[in-house]
Amino acid sequence: MNALAIPAGDARRIVGVAARLRSDHGGEVVAAAAALARLLEPYGLRIEALVEHALAPAQCDKHAQQRTAPTPFDHRDAAEWCLEADCFNAVERKFLADAMCLARLSEKQSTWLAKLIGRREVEQ
Repeated sequence: MNALAIPAGDARRIVGVAARLRSDHGGEVVAAAAALARLLEPYGLRIEALVEHALAPAQCDKHAQQRTAPTPFDHRDAAEWCLEADCFNAVERKFLADAMCLARLSEKQSTWLAKLIGRREVEQ
């Protein structure tokens, strides 16, 4: 999956607004959908394009399946490389997406990323 060129601050806002789509309150869901559309508009994106991109990474980019782990090691590139595979659960995918926005990882985060990289290499 190719990373979208959205600044980290805007990406965090988009993720936060998207999380409100799970609300039990219909009005909040509608407001969140409208806000999400407004946040995506400056980048030429639509909600359905994001969903399509998220649900079909392996089918959209066969070349991504053949790539090897990035070297020299950069946690952002490694997280993006991991996200290209369809072998992680929702919690792991969220961690990887968050790691792409972080300037540095903690020791615990680095350890977890290393484990996910190992799994990605096996899945290839």
